[in-house]
Amino acid sequence: MKLQDTIKRILIEEATKDLSPILESLLNKMMVNKNRDIICEIKVKHPDNRTKLPHSDNKYLHYRVDITFIGGYGTDFFPVTQSVANKYDSLIDEVWNIVYDFTGKSVDIFHKKVVNCE
Repeated sequence: MKLQDTIKRILIEEATKDLSPILESLLNKMMVNKNRDIICEIKVKHPDNRTKLPHSDNKYLHYRVDITFIGGYGTDFFPVTQSVANKYDSLIDEVWNIVYDFTGKSVDIFHKKVVNCE
């Protein structure tokens, strides 16, 4: 029985390990470096570090990935034509797939647009 308890404890610890620094580094190397013209940065938060709404008792189950895109008035990606929208969507899909392939877990992706990277 001791061995089973130890195995369960180790599996629980591994499942709750914070991979956000590793995922953030991976995404920045794979996505930001090759798409500097459209992506400024990518941030990743562990589910336990996500801000909960005051009225909610539910825990988050997924990592949060925040992507900062270049876009809006005064950029090369304005107006948002179908090809520009497809570019944003394909980058979001690629980020989701990278994290899923690496961890086997789905993620919540949020994005915002800024005029330039500062």
